[in-house]
Amino acid sequence: MHLTPAAMLVMAGGVRSQYRKDDMSWKIIMSKWSIVSCMSLFLLVFMLGAGECKTSLGAISVIVGSAFVKHDGDTAWVKARIRAPVYENDAITTKSESECEITLNEDKVIRLSENTAAIISEKQDASINLKTAKGSMWINVKHLINKRTFDVTTPTAVAAIRGTVFGVQCDQNKSDYMVFKGAVAVSAASSKEKGSGDSTFLVNSGSQFTLVKDLNLYLKQEEKDLKNYLEQSNEEFEKYKNEEQEKYDSFEKEMQEQIDKMISEERSAFKRINDMNYTLRPIDVNKISKSEWVKWNQSRDKELNWQ
Repeated sequence: MHLTPAAMLVMAGGVRSQYRKDDMSWKIIMSKWSIVSCMSLFLLVFMLGAGECKTSLGAISVIVGSAFVKHDGDTAWVKARIRAPVYENDAITTKSESECEITLNEDKVIRLSENTAAIISEKQDASINLKTAKGSMWINVKHLINKRTFDVTTPTAVAAIRGTVFGVQCDQNKSDYMVFKGAVAVSAASSKEKGSGDSTFLVNSGSQFTLVKDLNLYLKQEEKDLKNYLEQSNEEFEKYKNEEQEKYDSFEKEMQEQIDKMISEERSAFKRINDMNYTLRPIDVNKISKSEWVKWNQSRDKELNWQ
């Protein structure tokens, strides 16, 4: 077919027009692809940056009952889950009849008894600080690398440990430590705050150390606990309670005399340093042998071969 010059020009114009359309479509597609790529890259960088800021200190390994976690900066508590990571400044709490075990990096275990709250933080050198205001905890630190430390802060004291198994029970008035392995250096919080004289005590394996602010308040609580303990452990209590009132009154009087004697001995056991009261004595093996909390922790340590 013979094309005239005019026809060839028309066809060439049509080809160029189609080329321009195809080129424009390709540019639009590439522009959209570039936007998506940039957004994806930004999201990836953001996620990596967030991961670097939130390094896991360990994970929750056992939950009995109900435990809750509140991450740093959050206002809401969320239910704790097995294998959930624990981060810097996380707060963990347990409810009644509940226990929680946290396995930290580098062979460190923390267990919270019922109605206990704690905050876990890490220093720049990877040392750990555990803060608690109430409740009971069991801590097993198999070993610490280099010069790293593990501190436990309560309202009345700070305990520094290296390779230790111990339990701590505290409230706003007292801190009580039982060391089962290794040693703990306990310092009164007031001496650190006010810069008073040194009040650091070395608590060795097999020893129990109690530090109290208000001794009278502590003894009142001890009297109440002793009475409950004796009532629950003494079979004669229920027997006399259901018999003649006179015999029950006599029994109650004898029990109160026994409690008064024990409280008097407890008061005498304490010494004064600065504005605090303290006592250091052997662990009451008979008493802790009846503690389900102690038995559970020793059983868990045995399973981990961390005795």
